[in-house]
Order: sequence, then C-alpha cells, then structure tokens
Amino acid sequence: MKLFFITNTIGEHGGSERMTKKLLEELLFRGHELFIFTSCNFRLAGAKTFVTKTFGHHAFHKAEMLFFAKKAIKLAKEFKPDIVHSHSNSLMGLIGHLIKKELGIPHVFSIEMLSPKTKSVHGKAIFLSEKFLIPKLNYDAITSWSDKPHKEYLIPWGIKKEKLFVIPPSVDLTDYGLDADPSEIRQKFGESLLTSLKTLAGLNTIALKEIIDAIPFIIEKHPEFRYVIFGDGPGKKTLENYVVQKNLSGHVFLPGAIDPKDCSKVWAATKIAPHAFAFDLTIGISFLEYMAFGVPCVATDVGDIKNLVGAAVIFAQPKNAADFAEKTIKLIEDKKMRKTLSEKSRRLVKDKFNLKKVGKQLEKIYEAVKK
Repeated sequence: MKLFFITNTIGEHGGSERMTKKLLEELLFRGHELFIFTSCNFRLAGAKTFVTKTFGHHAFHKAEMLFFAKKAIKLAKEFKPDIVHSHSNSLMGLIGHLIKKELGIPHVFSIEMLSPKTKSVHGKAIFLSEKFLIPKLNYDAITSWSDKPHKEYLIPWGIKKEKLFVIPPSVDLTDYGLDADPSEIRQKFGESLLTSLKTLAGLNTIALKEIIDAIPFIIEKHPEFRYVIFGDGPGKKTLENYVVQKNLSGHVFLPGAIDPKDCSKVWAATKIAPHAFAFDLTIGISFLEYMAFGVPCVATDVGDIKNLVGAAVIFAQPKNAADFAEKTIKLIEDKKMRKTLSEKSRRLVKDKFNLKKVGKQLEKIYEAVKK
C-alpha cells in the first residue's frame, strides 16, 4: 500500500518524535511504500521525504506547514498514494483533508494530544484550534491513544462514533534490552538515582518543577538520592534557577541533552523514574520508555494514565509534593515492590504498547478505509 504521511513530529530527539519514526519504520518493514511530508529536518531511510521550510520558534512550525499545502497536493498527485495519513494535530489534518478532496482517496487522521486543561497559552490555542477545525475536516477514520478524547470531546463535537479508533502509542521492545551498562552514569552522579529524560520546554518545564518540589521531602529521609534531568531546551535555564532557588544544587542536576543511543545507560542507572504531568494527557512517551526498560515509576494521577497502565505504576496526587515524595520513599524502601513493578511494566508494554501489534492495528484501519 502507498501511504502519504503528514506530520510535524518525527525524528531522533523527543519521545513522540522517536515513536513516530519507529512506527513508520515498522510500516516500511511490513512492505508499505511511504512519502513523508514534514516540517522536521529528518529523513527516514527507505521513504521519500519532503521537508518544508521553517522559521521562528518551533511552536509555529506546524502552522507554517499550511503555506506548503499546494506543494503537498502536487507531491501527492505525483506519488499516487492509496491513503493519506495526517498525524499529530488538526493543522496536519487540514492538509490531509485538502489532499483527500483533490485526489479522492481515504484520509486517516491521528491525534496525539487533546486537552483544554493546560495553563500555557500555546496549549490553550492548540485545543481551541482542534475544537474549531476537527469537526470541519473530511476523514474516514480518526485514531487516538485512548477512548477518553472520543467520549469527552470528539463525539460531543459531532464526530461519528464509527469513525473513531483507539491506536495506543508504541515502543520497539528491541530498543530496551536490559544489558545496558549503567556505570558511566553512576560514576558521574551516584548509585541512587531518580532520573527524567525530557525536552526542556513548555509544559515539560512546569511538570519537572512539580517533581523538584518533592525532592526536599525525599532527601530528608534518603539523602543519598539524587535527581538528574537529562535534556535540553528553552526551559533549561528556568529549571536551573528553580533548583538554586530551592537550595537543591547538590541534589538536582541538569547535565543537558544526551545522545539517543545513550538513553539506555540512563534507564539502566535509574532506581526510580518520577513523572509529573502538567495537563490532562493520555500517556507520555518518555514515561512509556522507562516502563519498557522495566524501571519502576511514580507518576501523578492525571488524565487517562491510570486506566492505561493500572497497577504497573505507583500513582500520587497531582500538585502534592508531600504525597509524591511519600510514594517515592515507599518505593525506595521496598525492593520487592520495585521488582514487581519492573516485571509488570515490561509485561504491559509487551502486551499493550508493542510496536509490532500497533503497526498491525493501524494496517487494519488502512485496509478498512481503503475498502
């Protein structure tokens, strides 16, 4: 099958970017032919790619792709796809809508995030644009990571239930072999580590502050623990200042970005992975990657996360530093519980968020809309 895939989220850096890359690699492996139309400066081996020109802040790149809509239609006509698949948000969906209208082919539209519960202006603007555009677009199927956005937003907005499908996020378990060597990370930062791997921008910055707020409670009882945040972005300076403000310079570290191939060293060196979320999301990809490696996780109970991962994770009240610390300390002191969560996490990812299974699910949707 020939697929014209439109996305502003693909690459090596960032959880969602890596997930999209791996999913498209899986579709190539399954024998599909791909043309990727994207604003990301990334080219996937084996696929034809067109990268749009971008300027200014990355938050505006997806909107800038609309200037290249005519180019997308021209490229699609030349490629002659069986399916157009728009991915991530309604602006990508609009380009897919125009290609469907021009070529008369099925359109699959995938949504990653849909939530009004965010403090950022950018996040609120995204939600309002989704609410305005999604009901007006022409598609044959919409996929989301869970049915929560279907029930709370899409169906009330007038989207037909039969067009809605759940395609969970996915990871490739072969990327998370348990033989990674943690020694390099532990030599730098210590044996008892809490870690995060994040792009340091926007909502992630807000969420990471929530974890930092819990660190004083944790080190009061377990001073041997350190929290290391790997990643880079415009929020790095903000977080560094926040660490100084909280008098945590000897306990919280921000060493900067790490090469994607070295992520496994971080996962292997991590005793517990803390996760806080600044908006009502389905699940975070970085969160899923720690689970795939079998790292015990403590997370704030936000959105649909508990429904998706259940007893494989310890949950704490959002925006409650004392409760987050209490749940983390409980896990620090209970080695048996850490082992149990590790096993449950790996098993859950294998059964539910497995790249091979998700690729097959998506393929079935393509086949259905093509018929």
